[in-house]
Amino acid sequence: MLVLAACSIPGAGSGGADFSLGLAGSTADHPSQPPQIAATGPGGTYAFVYDNQIWVHTAGQAGAKQLTHVVLSNGANITWGPLVWSPNGKEIAFALVQDLTPSSPSRVSGPILFVNAAGGGSCGDGSAGTTCSTGATGSAYGHTYAWFTDKTLIYTTGGGIMLYDLGDTQYQRVWQVLTPVTTLIGGGTTSYYSSGNTGFGDVAVTTTGNLYFTQYTLSRLGAVGQIGSASLHVYSLQALSDYVALPPDDGLVPYTLAGDLPLSSCCDQGAIADLGIAYTDAAGNVVTGAWQISPRGGTLAAQHVDGVDTKAGVVSSHFASCTDFSYSDCPPRLQAAGKQPITAHGAMSVSPDGQHIAYSSDALYVQNVGGGGAAKLAGAGWITAPAWSPDGRAAVVTQLVSTSTDAAEVQRNVTNAVTFDGKASTALIAGAQDVSWRY
Repeated sequence: MLVLAACSIPGAGSGGADFSLGLAGSTADHPSQPPQIAATGPGGTYAFVYDNQIWVHTAGQAGAKQLTHVVLSNGANITWGPLVWSPNGKEIAFALVQDLTPSSPSRVSGPILFVNAAGGGSCGDGSAGTTCSTGATGSAYGHTYAWFTDKTLIYTTGGGIMLYDLGDTQYQRVWQVLTPVTTLIGGGTTSYYSSGNTGFGDVAVTTTGNLYFTQYTLSRLGAVGQIGSASLHVYSLQALSDYVALPPDDGLVPYTLAGDLPLSSCCDQGAIADLGIAYTDAAGNVVTGAWQISPRGGTLAAQHVDGVDTKAGVVSSHFASCTDFSYSDCPPRLQAAGKQPITAHGAMSVSPDGQHIAYSSDALYVQNVGGGGAAKLAGAGWITAPAWSPDGRAAVVTQLVSTSTDAAEVQRNVTNAVTFDGKASTALIAGAQDVSWRY
């Protein structure tokens, strides 16, 4: 509905559409003051959310520059999903949830947008800061969208994994990469994934062209608490690389994935990790074990959900990490995070060198992959994953300072971005959240 309500005007020769909501009583009524960044904070180029806009701190420069100027309603609960840099560091994708009925159960999904961070963008006039809509929807929880190439974005819906082509200057094409239903192809049937109550969650793409994703199967529809099971799968995207380069069939109708280049069971490498129980939170959202792979190097960390106690409001889990992606006989990690509130949505991250992992829920937990005990930073949980500095020495997490509700029942959160090196925490940016580095 947000996408339909937006004043979306296709840009000339664009692969997207300019995005603006333009609602009365908007955030444009109170321009931001620049954020203050600690001089002793980690280096590198990173983006973050401050006063409901995206800002960028550039390596070697002081301060930060406001990147987006999206007009949002002051009468809505506004939630930002993870900020995800494209491989070339020119685009940032993000989900933006604007809940105009704050008194109802909170919405957790919204349109997936992307913004050019360096000029020469993909929609509108191509200038830095141009915000574009993909027409796709992503969750603020976990990581349900990821870049495949500099101009292609993969995202999940409950019933499939899709690909959006930013670089298509004539068509705004969306292709289905994986689906849980049985599809008729050339007189025969190819089941991409088992039919039934199957859905998809978090995704990640490696530089070798492998797609990692959460697949869950629901056995108790409409139930509260435990509703099924989940696992982590890997799928080869090499064939998709060739498909993306194909032109439209006849200049009018683009290629269809099933008709022109079917992705069959040849590319499925199967489940590599059991994520345990799939369950629902209080609002009915499906929750599965968190996981993540390192931006560089072969480290995988994952959560296995062991039990869900709806009466006590507690989820029990165990964690493990491996450095070879096989996830067999992996040593246990993050034992201090074994029990979490059912209201917390855990999120994992792995440092660029693959040597440290972090898990954020009711608190921040960090541990060295090589061993040693896990360190805990209380009161530092958030819905998006913590970020690791480029040198892997510190995790940066969003810390919720306070929450209040105004007369219109709109929730106002006060947050800080803080660094944690396993021993001490330091404020990095007061009022900020969702820090994301360009590696």
